[in-house]
Amino acid sequence: MNTFQFPLIRITLAFITGIVCARFLALTNVQLIACIILTAAIVCAFYRYSKQHIRAALGFGSCTFVLFLFIGMGVVRMHNKLMHSEHFAHKVTTAQSMRVTFSLESPLRSSKKNYRYVGVLKSINNLAVTGRVVVSFPKAQKRPSFKENYAGLVWFIPLQRKPNPGQFDYDSYLKDQSIYGQIFVKKYQNYPKTRTTFLEWVPAFHDKIAQRLSHSLDATTAPIVMALILGQQQDINPTINKDYQLAGAVHILSVSGLHVGFILLLLQLLVKPFPNTKKYRLVKMILIVMGLWGFGILAGLAPSVLRSVTMYSFVTIGLYLKRTVNIYNTLCISAFLILLFDPNTLWNVGFQLSYLALFFIVWLQPKFKKFYVPKTKIGTYFWELTTVSFAAQLGTFPLSLYYFHQFPGLFFITNWIVLPPLTILMFLGLLAVLFTSFNIALGPIAPLLSFSIKQMNACIHWIADQDQFIFQKIPMNLALMLALYLLIFSLVFLFEKRNYTRWMGVGISIITLQLIVIKIKIEQQQSEFVVCHLPIASAILWKNKNQLFINSEAKQSPCIDDYCIAQFIVGQKINTLPQKVVCKNKGIAIVDSSGVFPKKKGLVLVLKNSPKCHLERWLENYRPTQVVADGSSTPAIKKLWKRSCAKLKIPFHDTAEKGPFIL
Repeated sequence: MNTFQFPLIRITLAFITGIVCARFLALTNVQLIACIILTAAIVCAFYRYSKQHIRAALGFGSCTFVLFLFIGMGVVRMHNKLMHSEHFAHKVTTAQSMRVTFSLESPLRSSKKNYRYVGVLKSINNLAVTGRVVVSFPKAQKRPSFKENYAGLVWFIPLQRKPNPGQFDYDSYLKDQSIYGQIFVKKYQNYPKTRTTFLEWVPAFHDKIAQRLSHSLDATTAPIVMALILGQQQDINPTINKDYQLAGAVHILSVSGLHVGFILLLLQLLVKPFPNTKKYRLVKMILIVMGLWGFGILAGLAPSVLRSVTMYSFVTIGLYLKRTVNIYNTLCISAFLILLFDPNTLWNVGFQLSYLALFFIVWLQPKFKKFYVPKTKIGTYFWELTTVSFAAQLGTFPLSLYYFHQFPGLFFITNWIVLPPLTILMFLGLLAVLFTSFNIALGPIAPLLSFSIKQMNACIHWIADQDQFIFQKIPMNLALMLALYLLIFSLVFLFEKRNYTRWMGVGISIITLQLIVIKIKIEQQQSEFVVCHLPIASAILWKNKNQLFINSEAKQSPCIDDYCIAQFIVGQKINTLPQKVVCKNKGIAIVDSSGVFPKKKGLVLVLKNSPKCHLERWLENYRPTQVVADGSSTPAIKKLWKRSCAKLKIPFHDTAEKGPFIL
C-alpha cells in the first residue's frame, strides 16, 4: 500500500490542515458547529451509498477530509485561552507596575541576571484572573521553588512588540505557547501551596534532582545528565549547547525516540524473568507500558517524549498481543492525540522536527538500506546508522534551514562517534537520577559519568571546531522551504516508480522552485529603509537594490545578520549609510547626537543618540512628513518629541512602542 493511502494519515493531515486554517480564518462558534454538523451529515449519507457506488466512495473520502478539517479548527478555538473573559489579557493591555499572585509551572533557560519560569497568574490587584506569563526573578535573590505560591510587586509587559525584519519573533512564539505577557518581579512574598497537583510535582522533582546532582557531579556534567534523562536543557552551558548545535548533535540533549527506545529495552530486560505464559505476557505488557509512561511523565511529557512514548506503547501492545503494528498508524495516532489536547503544539519547532525526522526515517531508511549490503555485523551497524542519519537529515534539512539557517556538514561523523556509547551514558545517567531520587550516594558512578560526558563533550567540541564543514547564514524563506519539500517528495515518488505522471511532478516542482528564486531576485532589486529597534543602541539600514548601507555603531550584529539572511544578501559588501538618502521617492534625513538638522521641508526625520536641540522650532519651520526615534535615545527626551509632534499633528514613530520603522 502507498504510504499516503493509510486512512489515519489522511485524517491526521486533514486535522493539521484545520489547525493551520484556524490561524488565518476566524469562524464563530455557531459557524463552526454548523459546518461540523452539516459535513458529518453529508459524510453519513455518502457512507451509506459508498459500497454500491464508486463516486459515492470518492465523495465519502473528500467529505471526511473536510469534516476533520473543521474539527481541527474547532479544537483550536476550544483551546484558545483568550476566549475566557477572566484572562488577564482582557484587563491589562499596557506596561505597568502592579501587584499579582502567581505560581510557577515550568522552568526556562535563565538569563545572566534573572531566573526565568513559565508562571500562572491567579490575581492582578486583587482581581481574580487566569493566564500564563513568563516570570523573571533577579538572581540576587533566592532561587524560587515550585512548591510555593508567590505574591508581590511586579512590572508587567504585554506581548505587543514587532520584531526587527528577519529576527526571531519571540512574542509570537510565546503566544503559540498560550503565553501573553512577561512579568519582572521586584518584591515578593512566598507561601507554601495547600496542595500540589501531579503536574506541579514534576518540575519540583526535577528541581530537587538537579540540586542533588550538583552536589555529586561537576557543573558541566550535572546539566548534561538532566538533559539526557529528564529533557531539562535550561542549565546547560551556552558554549557547550552551541557546540552540540554546530556538530548536529543537539537532538541528543532532547529526550526523544532514541532515549525512550533505550528505556524500552531496559524494561524488557527487567521483565524477562517472568514466564512467557498468556497471563504473564499481559503482566509484562502492563508493566512496560506503565514504565514508559512513568518515564515520559518524569521527562515532562514534551512533544517528542509524548510522541515516542505513545508509539512505543502501541508497539509493545502489538508485540505482546502477537499482532503487527503499522508504524505509520502509530505515528499518526500519537500526533493526533497530542494535537487534540494541545493544537498549539503544531507550531513547536521540536514537534515539527521530531515528526518529520521520524517520518522520513520510516519512509526512506528501508530504501536507502538496499543500496548496499555489508558483509559484517559491524559494517551493517554503521551502515544502518548512516542511512538513518541521512534519512532524518533529508527530512529536516529544509525546515532546519528555515528556522536556524545553518547546516552541520559532519552530522554523520557525529552520529558515528556519539550514538554507540550513548547507551552506556544513558544507563549511568539513569542510575544517577534513581540514586539521587532516593538520596543514595553515587559512589563510583559519579567519576565514571563525569569522565564519559567530558569525553563526549570533547568529541563534540572538536567536530564543532571544523568551521569549513559548518555552513551558516544560509538564506531560506517559507516559500522556498515548501518548494524544496515538494521537490524531495516528487523525486522520492519518481524513484519508487517511474512513469509520466511522476516525471511531470518532478518537472512542476523544479519550475516552482525556479519561479520562487526569480521572485526573490526581483525583490532584491527593490529599495527598503529600516530603522531597527535595539535597546540603548542604533541600527539604521537602507537596502538599495542588492546593496546594503548601514548607520550603526557596530556593522556586525545579530540584527544586521538576520536582515541580510532574510533579504538574501548574505556576503554582500556593507557600505556606510549617508546622513541623507532618498528611498521610494521620499527624502530621509538622519540626525545624531551632533544635532545638525537639515534645512529642507517634507523629509522623514530619523533621530538617534538623543540630539540636544529645540526640536519643536525646527518642526514648525520645516514640517517633516514623519519623525522616527529609535532605541538609542532616552525615554524622557522621546516623550518631549512625541508631545511636540502631537501638537503640530506630525506622525511620530517610537520603535520602542511600535517596533521597527519600515519604508
